Amino acid sequence: MYETIDYFKDVYDIKWLCELLGIARSAYYKWSNSIKPAYEIKNEETLDVIQAYYKHFDKKYGYRRIRDNINKYTGTQHSDNYIYRLMRAYNLKSIIRRKRPGFVKTKPEQVGQNILNREFFASNPNEKWLSCI
Repeated sequence: MYETIDYFKDVYDIKWLCELLGIARSAYYKWSNSIKPAYEIKNEETLDVIQAYYKHFDKKYGYRRIRDNINKYTGTQHSDNYIYRLMRAYNLKSIIRRKRPGFVKTKPEQVGQNILNREFFASNPNEKWLSCI
C-alpha cells in the first residue's frame, strides 16, 4: 500500500491517497523515512545471489547445493538454516526429479543342474569344467 502512495504522490495529494487507502499519513511518512537495517540489506543481496544460482541450475538445486555453491564461489560462510529460510520465504524449492528405473530382479528362465553339488576342489587338472549358459 505504501508503494502505491509513493508511486502516485507526484500526481495526487498524499493526504487524499492516505484517506482513500485508509492509512494514517504519519504511518506513510514513517515508512518513507525509515532506513533499512543492515540485516535486511544483507538478506536482499544474498537473495539476489540465491535467485541467480536457482535460475542457472534450472531450479533443480535445493538449499544445500545452493549453499555449497554460494559459499564456494563467493567466499562466504552461510549456514544451511539461513539459505533455507530465505528460499522458503520466497518459495524457491528444488524440482524433485523422477528416479531412473533400477535393476529389476527376475528369476532366470534356464537353470542348470547342480552336478558338482558345491564340491569345486579337483584332484587333477581339467577334471571339472564350468560354464555360464
